[in-house]
Amino acid sequence: MPKTIDLLLGIATVMLLLSLVVTAVTHYVVSLCNLRGRHLRAGLASLLERLDPRIGSRDAVSLATAMLQDPLICETGGKMASFLHRAQFTRFCLSLAAEAVGNSPAETPQDDPRNYAQPAEALYWTLRAHGIADPRATLDRISLHALELEHAQPDLPELARLEMAVVSAAAAPFVAKINACFDQTMDRVSARFTTAVRAVTLAAALGLASFLQLDCLAMLNHLAMDEGLRSQLVKAASPRPVEWELVPVPASWNEWRRQWTSGESGPPGPARLGGILVTAMLLSLGAPFWYSLLGGTLRLRPALDTREDRSARARRSQRPAPVIPFAATSLPVSSTRLPESGEWLPIGGSRYSVGRR
Repeated sequence: MPKTIDLLLGIATVMLLLSLVVTAVTHYVVSLCNLRGRHLRAGLASLLERLDPRIGSRDAVSLATAMLQDPLICETGGKMASFLHRAQFTRFCLSLAAEAVGNSPAETPQDDPRNYAQPAEALYWTLRAHGIADPRATLDRISLHALELEHAQPDLPELARLEMAVVSAAAAPFVAKINACFDQTMDRVSARFTTAVRAVTLAAALGLASFLQLDCLAMLNHLAMDEGLRSQLVKAASPRPVEWELVPVPASWNEWRRQWTSGESGPPGPARLGGILVTAMLLSLGAPFWYSLLGGTLRLRPALDTREDRSARARRSQRPAPVIPFAATSLPVSSTRLPESGEWLPIGGSRYSVGRR
């Protein structure tokens, strides 16, 4: 059992350190590509399309991009925001529609042209068709009601005040549609984003395992046979796996090719490819998984060592019972003569024959 625990500790230590690299690469790619903002934009665009047929797919994407790139909520560098509250989404819809028709009521057209010059006009006529004829006035009522709530309940969070103000000052079928579909849309956005992050993590893990030519099966076999290396992995205070034989880092492209073809890091062929694929899948589990596994194994190992020590002491304390030969109990101590054939010897008041009677 201790050897199995040591093997698990060694593999978990290496996987934890390498999965930290995979996690860092994943976070960098997610931030660089702005995956959160892209998936949120796709979700908001689908929500806008479902509100009314006037808003097409291209108009919905343009409106969602304008909302997420607003200076109030956008991320550093003008990237699209990764989070948008339901009340903020409603207020952005009202704001974009109000900017499309201008501030003067005289500039507002009376009939729906059905041929919109910009996406915000389609949003404006969608609002009018669902109970909000004057977006600018509705925005003013929302701001005034939010100010009254701040005065009455200063401890209330800002988003909670905005949510209550939207429900009270903009009660219309348009707001009811948003409130009915927003949460379900965000759930689908979260699911898609999680799937995308898992794909990025698996790709990063596969790239790292292929670059280092990590075969977890060969690694496990090496640890099982090399007790010194196993002890080093278990007892190292500051592990550095790049210096160990388990994780060879190629110094050049030619060295990488030589290791791949010669099989220095494991047996070449389909078995090696399968081991690298399994290693990539294990690395894609993430650093938190390996950290918890390593912590649990470290807590379990002392208990197993104590149990093994107790068992060894118990085995050493047990003494086998002495075995008394039959001849020592059958013959008197002073007798050294063997009985002859047909001779009778009295033992305990009875007689028995030794040899031929």
